[in-house]
Amino acid sequence: MDEEVFTLREAAAFMKFGERFTRGLIKARKLLASQTSKNGEYRILKSSCIDCIKNMTHNESVGGIDCSNKTEVTKTWQSTSGAKCGTVTSQHQTVVELGARLAQRTKGSPRNTTIL
Repeated sequence: MDEEVFTLREAAAFMKFGERFTRGLIKARKLLASQTSKNGEYRILKSSCIDCIKNMTHNESVGGIDCSNKTEVTKTWQSTSGAKCGTVTSQHQTVVELGARLAQRTKGSPRNTTIL
């Protein structure tokens, strides 16, 4: 096997992350690594680093409505970027935004309503 093996510091530098963040990826089992029995240092394969980075950023096709001409479109959006016009937002984000809007006080005093 002719694959390059990194220490924690080298893997962090290769992936352009901090050592602390890289250690967190290992603890969360998002980055495969093994510890040496002698002093507990991590050994990480280069292919594991590449797989970790690929899994962190997904490109997914999503359906939405293009705001410029109100037609239905399917585009590929990078999932780690913020929501833009025409993209589908997560259910959690929708719930948070709806809750914030419902929590806003209306003008004047609250109204009593009854549903029949």
